[in-house]
Amino acid sequence: MNKTRRLFILRGRTISPVVSSKPLFMQKGCRIRISGDETGERAARRVVVGKLRKGEHKAPVALSAYMGFITVTYLTASESQGRKKIAYFLQKDSFGIYSHEGFGRVKWLRYTVMEQGERTNESKITTRKRGFRKGLNPSCPKALQRLLLALLLHDFVHTERHHSKIYTEIAIADPEIRSACKNHHSMNSDRMNDLLPLVKYYDHFAASLSRKKALRTTTRYNYEKGPIDFERLAEEIEERQDSAYRLYHYIYHSKELARIVEAMEYGRTSLKYHLLLMANLAIEDFIKGKITLNGEKIRREKSTPAGEEAEEKLQTAKGAEMRRSSTLSNTDSREPDQLKYRESKEQR
Repeated sequence: MNKTRRLFILRGRTISPVVSSKPLFMQKGCRIRISGDETGERAARRVVVGKLRKGEHKAPVALSAYMGFITVTYLTASESQGRKKIAYFLQKDSFGIYSHEGFGRVKWLRYTVMEQGERTNESKITTRKRGFRKGLNPSCPKALQRLLLALLLHDFVHTERHHSKIYTEIAIADPEIRSACKNHHSMNSDRMNDLLPLVKYYDHFAASLSRKKALRTTTRYNYEKGPIDFERLAEEIEERQDSAYRLYHYIYHSKELARIVEAMEYGRTSLKYHLLLMANLAIEDFIKGKITLNGEKIRREKSTPAGEEAEEKLQTAKGAEMRRSSTLSNTDSREPDQLKYRESKEQR
């Protein structure tokens, strides 16, 4: 006689970001999923956290992490086996890597058991992959086009930190765009140049998203696929510096730029990906209203009043959550029944 299989479900909430490459993973034979709400219909909030390397003078390593509600599920016909699994996770207070440094802390909320076949609200979570536009909109404003030109050209000139990443420096005719590209690594910013702070912001933002795992390389590109004519590449880019449409289209279809690495310490990211990522981040901010245009001037709004109010409420809620004593202590929990006992005791 076949025994009825039961689904043991343990739900909790993340206190600190869970460092993981995906919001869905397996551990001890249990399915662990991070979602945006308790029902599991919304995707988890993805955050990027940095971790410093002790004794090394370089930028922190960007790690992919997730915040939201965490659900542990285990399907079995043995009730004792299911209770052992839940008891094991009740003793855990963190998930993911670097949990010993404070990442991945969890507060458990409730524990339920369901018969196999019962309807649950745990739908499949789909995450949107970042895609790049194949071309620019014909109605793109002139000020935004100038910003895109500066973003797409900033790595083809010599700066204080590095030379041109195609070895040959491009002669940029526009003085404002040339100044923004030459000084995007300089500490002394030109206040009269509206493009310079935006180039600095999107260069740092795109690098933090793409430089997730360090991979030291000694070559700028892969020699096995043949040499790259950098002088010819510089001429092709220089010919298109007057049109954001032509330059974006050329970079999008360039096979040479896809072979060139963006940074020697992070060899997994190509220069083509870095440039397209910067341009698409700027376009998305413009669509969302974060970039404002005033004639020929362009600037990025730091935050809106509604955003400041929401951020203040979020920080207040997080502070109250950290100060308030947990409904279930992760260290003294031994059996799932203790969770029900503590909840009934608090209701008295």
